[in-house]
Parts: sequence; structure tokens; C-alpha cells
Amino acid sequence: MSSRSTPLPSGFERHNSYATQTGRDISDDDLHPWEFYWRRYQQGKWAGVVGSRAAVPALASVIDPRYPVNAMKVTDQIRASVLEQELSEAEKTGHLPDLMVLGMTSDHTMGTAPGAPTPAAMVADNDLALGRMVEAISKSSFWPSSLILVVEDDAQNGVDHVDGHRTVALAIGPAIRRGVVDSNFYTQLSMARTMQDILHIQPQTHFLQAARAMNSVFTADKDVSTYTALTPKIALDTMNPALHSLSGKRLDAARRSAAMNWNHVDDVPTPVLNQILWWDNRGYNQALPASRSSRLARP
Repeated sequence: MSSRSTPLPSGFERHNSYATQTGRDISDDDLHPWEFYWRRYQQGKWAGVVGSRAAVPALASVIDPRYPVNAMKVTDQIRASVLEQELSEAEKTGHLPDLMVLGMTSDHTMGTAPGAPTPAAMVADNDLALGRMVEAISKSSFWPSSLILVVEDDAQNGVDHVDGHRTVALAIGPAIRRGVVDSNFYTQLSMARTMQDILHIQPQTHFLQAARAMNSVFTADKDVSTYTALTPKIALDTMNPALHSLSGKRLDAARRSAAMNWNHVDDVPTPVLNQILWWDNRGYNQALPASRSSRLARP
């Protein structure tokens, strides 16, 4: 996984041999609006307009150039389609990498920016893409020995009823206990330590050495039942309203959303976006709740 990947130019054609392909860095301004990639996805013509390349040349051989760059303007359905293709190809060879790292972006949403899907539609896009990925893996020959770990890259400083530092983590696979909410304290380092233990990789930092592996999520009784992705209850192309149809706080939220840089994940003012998402979901007359995170008392 590279620290930065870049989109391929519009119209770049892909062929059967990826080893002979070349890519070039392009400006973020070359990214098209969300609807452009959505239409290409619906038409099945997305392969020529998305992709990424390794920022570190040594990693080029382990990065799929078909996988889209990390930008919210590309629907996660394309990312799911790339994984489905990879699995189909792996079925023919009987080989799948021991570790695959995939990033999706739609759960960040683009606020209420005109020309972008609504926050609810983008979250549904992310949910469906994850469901499709799990379904594809569960129906492959690799399923009996698979483990899927899912986590947000960070909690986005959003607040819940306990603490703004908490986030959701999912463990999926035949060896995972079903129908269980595991409330043990784990961190992202715990997830990394779990993967290292499975792959017999020695922890290389004191933080990983001290991290607690997520052993409590596993069971010796494997369940190889397959999974079928659920159909979202909202159309993924449900769009935010145009500015001319808005007023008051809705207009202000849309203008602020439109001014944010959606070409880079997390390159937005998080407190502002959190307020906008709260309003959109709970109502523009509802105040954003304060964090209930406890703090050590100061003398």
C-alpha cells in the first residue's frame, strides 16, 4: 500500500497485460464530478477512467493499477467491482495474496455539497460495496481460510454517546463468532497485531509488541455459510439539492460543503463537517451534542 496514489488520466485504456502499462501523476483538478464515475459504473465502462499507481516504485508490483485513487468522487461500487475481478482471476490460478489492503471513501461523505450524493446515499454506497466484497469472498474457494477485518481509518472526531475516540470495527470470516458484540478494549494496533500474529510476522515496534491481539473474536467451530449483500433502501444516486433551492442554515451548510476539498480524504475541517452531517441527519434545529469524553482533572 502506498502513502499516496494518483488517478490515471481520463480515457486511459487498460489491456490484459498490466506489466506493460505506464501511469503518470496528474493534478487533482483532473478528477471528474461524482456523476461522471457513477455513469461509467452503470455503463460498465469504468475501467478506462479510474486507477492508481504506486508513489513508491518498489511497491508497484503489489498494487492493482485498476483500483481507484482515494477520492470521494469515485463511487465505492467501482472498488467492489475491482475486488470481484481480482477474485475471479485468483480462482483461475488458485492463488490469492496472504494479505490484501483495500480502502474505501464514501463513508466520509461530501457533506451537503451540490453535485454530490446525500450523506445517507454515500454511506449506503459504502455499506453496499463492503457487502459486495464480503459476498464475493464468501462465495469463493478462498473463504474457508479467510479473515476480513474492517475499521474506519479514524473516528473523524465525531461524538457518540460515550466518547468521540470510539469507532466501529468488524471481524468477518468462518472462524469468527457469529451474532456477538465484543466489548473488549481494542485499538487499531490490536487489529494490526492480530494480522501479524496470523501471518507470523514479528512486531517491529514497542507499540505493536504491547498491543493486545483480538483473540476473543475467534471460535474453533468454523461456519462457512456464504453471505449475500443487502440491497440499500436508498438510491445511491440520491443527490444533494442545488443552492438555488436552499435558504438559511441549509444554504450555509451547502456552501461550506461545496468549498471543501473532496479530492483528498480527510482534507476538510472536521468540526464543520460534523456539524453539517448532524444537521442533515437530525434536523437543522438540533444542536450538535458536546463530547462526553472524560478528562483527567487538572490541579
